[in-house]
Amino acid sequence: MHASLLTLFHLADSALPVGGYAYSNGLEYAVKSGLIASVKELQLYLKDYTVQVLHYEIPYVKSAFEADGVQQLLQVSEHYNASLLNPLIKKAGLILGNNWLRLLRELNASLMAPEKIDQDFPLVFGFMAKQLNLSFSDCCQLYVFMAVRDQISALIRLGTVGPVKAHQIQNELLEHLNSTLQNKEIADYSQAYKSAYLLEMMQLSHNSLYTKLFQN
Repeated sequence: MHASLLTLFHLADSALPVGGYAYSNGLEYAVKSGLIASVKELQLYLKDYTVQVLHYEIPYVKSAFEADGVQQLLQVSEHYNASLLNPLIKKAGLILGNNWLRLLRELNASLMAPEKIDQDFPLVFGFMAKQLNLSFSDCCQLYVFMAVRDQISALIRLGTVGPVKAHQIQNELLEHLNSTLQNKEIADYSQAYKSAYLLEMMQLSHNSLYTKLFQN
């Protein structure tokens, strides 16, 4: 139990140079364009963002985690690509996925990379979490934590809010999300859906979701 907890702490540590915190996911554009101009608007934005993570990304993480063989993983990958209409999200996700895969294999050379699929971050994350012997619950909580952490890190680096307020917001979001994860049956990839259309517009307006401003 203690070894597993330490593994989670290690993987969730922003000091691990995955570059995940550089993945502002449209937030940078939303702040600079004035679409987010107050703490209340910021909290609403982050709520929509986390809802999108739960209903769209987590089902793909789950399906990659549970995939039984290359053929099933390939089906998940094809479905993900068909549903992902934003080329900027695709590009940023591939950068993160390849970074995550490379770093995990540097830490443990015995880990096997997924074959015959694009290295999209949600799929690589779920696939590798299974090899790390994480439980599915820990896998989901780690993914959600990293997603929220990346947004909070971007906010602090942009100077939108101070570190204390930002981490208060993070704590509130994580409490809500962890409660939701425990009480919600996670669907598989065939039931994944998006509903935050304004978030999509912000992402499409953001020329580089993975920007030099945040890179390690």
